[in-house]
Amino acid sequence: MKLKKFNFKTVNSTNDIAVRLIKNTNNKFGIIIAERQKKGRGQRGKKWISNKGNLFVSIFFSLEKINMSLQQLTKINCFLIKKILSRYYKKKISIKSPNDLLVNKKKICGILQETLKKSNKSFIIVGVGINLIKSPYIKGYPTTNLFELTKMEVNKSKIILELKSIYEKFINQFSKLNLKIYSMLLVGDIGNTETKICLISSNKTIVKRIIFSSKRLNNLKLKKKFKQLKLKNLNLEKCLFCSVVPKTFKIIKKHINKYYKLKCFELKDLNIKKLITIKVNKKQIGSDRLANAIGTVNNKDNFIILDFGTATTFDVLIKNVYHGGIISPGIQLSLNTLISNASLIPNLNLTKINKVIGLNTVNAVRSGFFWGYRGLIDNIVNLIKKETRKSFKVIITGGFSHLFNKFNNTKIIINKDITIKGLIKASSLIK
Repeated sequence: MKLKKFNFKTVNSTNDIAVRLIKNTNNKFGIIIAERQKKGRGQRGKKWISNKGNLFVSIFFSLEKINMSLQQLTKINCFLIKKILSRYYKKKISIKSPNDLLVNKKKICGILQETLKKSNKSFIIVGVGINLIKSPYIKGYPTTNLFELTKMEVNKSKIILELKSIYEKFINQFSKLNLKIYSMLLVGDIGNTETKICLISSNKTIVKRIIFSSKRLNNLKLKKKFKQLKLKNLNLEKCLFCSVVPKTFKIIKKHINKYYKLKCFELKDLNIKKLITIKVNKKQIGSDRLANAIGTVNNKDNFIILDFGTATTFDVLIKNVYHGGIISPGIQLSLNTLISNASLIPNLNLTKINKVIGLNTVNAVRSGFFWGYRGLIDNIVNLIKKETRKSFKVIITGGFSHLFNKFNNTKIIINKDITIKGLIKASSLIK
């Protein structure tokens, strides 16, 4: 699919031309380009000031194969055009909801999105105005332009071709792959043992995930792993990690910035007080535990979050307040230490076991770990209840959570993606 070009010297509005073409022709896809607009308009009928030399285009296309809400399309329009401007201006370009692009709080681009129906078929028109060489005067709203920011002459024809190309790729992506969501979020949990990275759709579901060892990580290994996510043709909106391994986070952050031009945040960089109250020193809590708490908190229930990671951790949430927790040795770490230091104990996997007394070495080890950790967990949960004089729901997550899904007089909820859920929730803090 190609966008058909329509060039004009002067029009009242490029969006008006798009409306006329949709109504009176069989064109389903097009781009209208004008040197000047006499009656350009913005949101809610506001005047769109059209200084000669700036860019004025309208792109229209059928929504027949694009299963997205108008709100999602509004976001995508902003990110597609921001992506093009970022090729010329390397510093921060921010989005002012719903559809202005700003540099240093000054408007550089405005977008007018309109929809139209013809014979029960829906079309969208995306009007784009970019200040290339002049900054129009708008009372109470500072503006800027690309030439002022870069001190370089801007090739308008090149930007138009880039706009045309990026929208053609966007439309073809849906037509060929029938993707439901285009704007994506990238989140990751970097632990001492393994790293989990997930691609999240704008309806907050996990689309794809990769898991790999956190140790001995390098750019070559990362490149191979990231290929599995197929990020190349997607518009990544935000990127957020929780990490307890600063060195690994630094490598991944650099990789994402280099290959995907995306700023990567760590959870503790954000003002998470907006989501949860923390009664202890934030610096002393692992980011993964904070993500678990954010993913769990609901402001009405009390929770103990039990995470079977490199360490076995317990975190206490009373309504929306994080009260601290307990760190004990991790199951796999303890098992590996035992196997490596005891010559007669073979490699084995842990399973649930009914009998306490083992009749051979393997069962004896399995019993010691299963019933030993079961006792540790029951005891710590009971001590937390006694100390706080509260009742709790227990959320369990991590690699061995399936072994410990029953406790005495306590409601158990298994959620292996609670860390990712917390990161998705916290990503709303990234502006």
